[in-house]
Amino acid sequence: MATNILQKVGSEVLEQGGRGEEATGPHSPQAAHDGFWSYYQQGQTLSDWKHWEDAATAYRYANQFDTGQFWSHYHLGQVLSELRRWEEAATAYRQAIKVDPVVYWSYYHLGHALSELGRWEEAATAYRQAIEIDPEPVWPYLGLGKALLELKCWEGVITSCRQAVQIDPGQFWPHYSMARALSRLKRWDESVVAYQHAIHIKNDWVLPLSISLMPSNAWSNGRRR
Repeated sequence: MATNILQKVGSEVLEQGGRGEEATGPHSPQAAHDGFWSYYQQGQTLSDWKHWEDAATAYRYANQFDTGQFWSHYHLGQVLSELRRWEEAATAYRQAIKVDPVVYWSYYHLGHALSELGRWEEAATAYRQAIEIDPEPVWPYLGLGKALLELKCWEGVITSCRQAVQIDPGQFWPHYSMARALSRLKRWDESVVAYQHAIHIKNDWVLPLSISLMPSNAWSNGRRR
């Protein structure tokens, strides 16, 4: 139903353009402008209704009218992420970056899509680019820490997670990921401290796992400190 409405909107835009003079014909800048905004606004409405598939269709139609608009590419990436179509989402975010390369969120969401695809090196690069643009939000540090954990770059995990903790010490994942990296480096005392911070935030499942990851005397030694 929504797709039929989208097709009708596009047809009406072109018909209206065709009825005007040459300057407002179906291939004119005005017709392109009207077509873009008609489909883009439909995409926004359909996104609000959580009609993700139809919203993706609307944003794609909008991009056919004007490929140089940042928000239609960006929102297409968002709805494709809702559909868990990560490869297409990554392509949409890359198009958004091509149009406007200084928007932090594009790199962050690109990193997330690439993480879902298991492309950890590319994800790490995207997260680093997000941090370069805006070093204040905690989220890209969390994503970077996860990517580096998968890549077994233990020191990088520790650095990224410590930066995340400085920004928001109440986040569970940087403490937990840092503890895992420290365990891999056999820095047991530091690992115990990091696990304890994680347990303080979320204590329902970390403790049994954390104990299993280190020598039996490390946990008791760390708790005495």
